[in-house]
Amino acid sequence: MRITIIALVLSMGMYIGAQQLTTVAVVDIRAVSAAFPIQSTGVLNLEALKSQYENQINEQVNRLEVLEREKAVKEAEEEYDSVIALERRIQSLKNYIDSLSKNFQDELNRRSQEPRSREFLIALQQSIEFTALDKGYSVVFQSTTPGLQWWADIVDITEEVIEKLRSILAQ
Repeated sequence: MRITIIALVLSMGMYIGAQQLTTVAVVDIRAVSAAFPIQSTGVLNLEALKSQYENQINEQVNRLEVLEREKAVKEAEEEYDSVIALERRIQSLKNYIDSLSKNFQDELNRRSQEPRSREFLIALQQSIEFTALDKGYSVVFQSTTPGLQWWADIVDITEEVIEKLRSILAQ
């Protein structure tokens, strides 16, 4: 009797643990947007602008890394006047990157609030949420998420999201 109760408790614990398992899906926002060329023009433009901004910021970050390496060399060579000048340039570039990032984020936020973009984004979000809940996923990543290198086709919900979005936009 005692062994049966222990086995029952253990199996319940495994069942509860399995119920809490996080399941992950992936969606290709660009493919979804491309399936709705008229409605998603604002979103596609937003994605292109975001990519352009990220490239500009990355260029500045690369410049910053070069200056920091140059400063390390000057410190090793004990050229302190050069080190001080480089520190000023580094700080100035950091301030510029911060300002650039804030301006880019403000512009992206402003454009995402434009009526046409906003309507499509809301419908897109609803489609992703419905599909994820319907399929039992607890997390959905964009396929362009940095660090996401591979996924099985079975977790790609792009086509299902397109179908759901069609039904939402048809209403």
